[in-house]
Amino acid sequence: MLIYHRSAPGRRFQGLGVMSQEQHDLDLYTAIFNASGDAIIIQDGVRFMDCNDAAVELLKYPSKAALLRAHPGDFSPPMQPDGLNSHEEAERLVALALERGSHRFDWVHRDYNGDDVYCEVWLGAFKWKGRKLLRATIRYIGERRIAEQRALYQTEERLRTLIDHLPVVLFSLDRDGVFTMSEGLGLKAMGRRPGQTVGQRIFDVYPNDRHVHAAFVEALHGGNRIVMHEVGPITFEAQFSPLMDTRGAITGVLGLARDITETREIKRRLDHLAHHDVLTGLPNRTLFQDRIEEAMRRARRRRLPAAVLFINLDRFKTINASLGHAVGDRVLQTVAARFIGALRESDTVARLGADEFAVLAEEIESPRSVGLVAQKLLQSLVEPIPEGGINLTASASIGISLYPNDGADADTLLKNAGAAMHDAKQSRNSYRFFSPEMHESSLDSLLLSNHLRGAVERGEFELHYQPLIDLATDSVNGFEALVRWNHPQRGLISPVEFIPLAEETGLIVPLGEWVIAEACRQARAWLDAGHDGLHMAVNLSAKQFGNRHFVDAVDGILDQTGLPADRLLLEITESMMFPHPEETRRILKQFSEMRIPIAVDDFGTGYSSLAYLRDFPIDYLKIDRSFVNGVPDDSSACTITNTIIAMARNLGLKVIAEGVESAAQLAFLRASGCDEAQGYLFSRPVPAAEAGLLLTADVSPLSID
Repeated sequence: MLIYHRSAPGRRFQGLGVMSQEQHDLDLYTAIFNASGDAIIIQDGVRFMDCNDAAVELLKYPSKAALLRAHPGDFSPPMQPDGLNSHEEAERLVALALERGSHRFDWVHRDYNGDDVYCEVWLGAFKWKGRKLLRATIRYIGERRIAEQRALYQTEERLRTLIDHLPVVLFSLDRDGVFTMSEGLGLKAMGRRPGQTVGQRIFDVYPNDRHVHAAFVEALHGGNRIVMHEVGPITFEAQFSPLMDTRGAITGVLGLARDITETREIKRRLDHLAHHDVLTGLPNRTLFQDRIEEAMRRARRRRLPAAVLFINLDRFKTINASLGHAVGDRVLQTVAARFIGALRESDTVARLGADEFAVLAEEIESPRSVGLVAQKLLQSLVEPIPEGGINLTASASIGISLYPNDGADADTLLKNAGAAMHDAKQSRNSYRFFSPEMHESSLDSLLLSNHLRGAVERGEFELHYQPLIDLATDSVNGFEALVRWNHPQRGLISPVEFIPLAEETGLIVPLGEWVIAEACRQARAWLDAGHDGLHMAVNLSAKQFGNRHFVDAVDGILDQTGLPADRLLLEITESMMFPHPEETRRILKQFSEMRIPIAVDDFGTGYSSLAYLRDFPIDYLKIDRSFVNGVPDDSSACTITNTIIAMARNLGLKVIAEGVESAAQLAFLRASGCDEAQGYLFSRPVPAAEAGLLLTADVSPLSID
């Protein structure tokens, strides 16, 4: 770079003065100076003082004298390629060189013919005879510049290709908001062509989008902002950033817009999944609790209470266990639809999980109005649910808590409604309002569940035995083993309380194995005492029956206790047979090969058909007590009972009637051809010692209380 001042006088200086005593040094300097491959020009900031031959050649001057006579302003174009004024930029670079001692940079010179010469300049300051001079060492970089331009061109081409194929819109605007560029494949989604908006103001293109206007203004002040912009059904995300020159001055705005319609839809779906039940589409527990909190705020303003109804389907686990989860899922979907149809639009129904639902009812006028809501929900389940040729019946238990009386937050209201629901479970298909006593009951249930773990190891369980009476001989033909829990603090606990807890916790499997083992041990003891012909009946749970190690476990118990296999009678419910018929058939066949008889308990209350019994190796049917209770006065009960006995006879099965409590019932069953019976008419379930006495007593209905 050659530095000049427009105001400098046009004096010329042909060369350095020479002193005779410095002739040798001058000759050496001249040789080195002219031998340099780089152009060197020395100046004092106002005029040229010397140059070497390489400088003359580089700048294409006819002679060294012609170059030194030239004005420094002739050696640069008015503007540099980056748009900077050559004179102003030259003064800035000289100041830097004087301050630092040297400075290196790229510069475009203009040669004698007026052509641009791309150079790299090393500008250094030095002193000579008390004067501060500048030495400009200039290296031609034209080839490098051409390569850089070629690379830049290739980069621009690649960038152009990239912009043309990326689903984005790249745009720029000047300070007045006029589009200076608008490119990219994303324009197609906007219904525009590349460059279509160039020359138009952003305020005219998007006259009503204040967010876009604000983003442009903010970018002009150095900020960055991302805004959403909708063009028809397409949603774009646009980022506005300041566009700066090399000195950092903001000259406009640079923007990038991309189509986020699909991304936004995915986010919406994920958000929906995070707050809704996948199976039913209802709000989940998280969203429901948020709705409760919002409802409480509205209730405080309006001074009207709100209600939370906690709903649990009765015996839903039986549907899952008997017919499979696919059927259970469809039942849940039907129940959800019916609940929605039974409620007001302002009410919220949610699925909390498994077979639990909840309803939020606002602006409740009185507890009676909440009771009407609960009745509507229960009534919505009255109509049978058709499923695979079977009409399933559903019912529910509902607990109700009221805001603000029963809780000041969502968790408390749900917890108290749940406690009320557990109380309603005692009678099924009913509803209960929360009371403080229910909280105590719920806590007691939790403590009982915790204590249940380890109760087998602690020896807290015992078996009671209810006799099975052969109606042909009026003698004890066997016993049904029924488990009881002898709690160390609470005493004897009914199975109605702890069996559901054992089912929920999975403890029913080890407990069930203990029952079979203890029953087999006792049966072996009675056989050894001379009471031949007895069989021991044991109820199985669905989880036991579905356990893959169950058959081996039973085989091991028989081997350990020495009880003949044909003396053990395993009772399964009708509903346990049909979720996976092939697997059921395989298991029952194994028991049949082991000579273990099988009885179907609670027959007639499940979801099957008598025709299926021909496909399974079954030995006994147990008529459910609900039918026995109706005979001989209820004609429907009599018809069902006679039908079961007749079909069992045709299938070669024996029939046991359970729940016999009157002589009239016994007489009807005997006349209908029933084989065995059990019930309070003969004996309640009693401990082993008392049951043993029944084996030697007169057990006719007339002699037993």
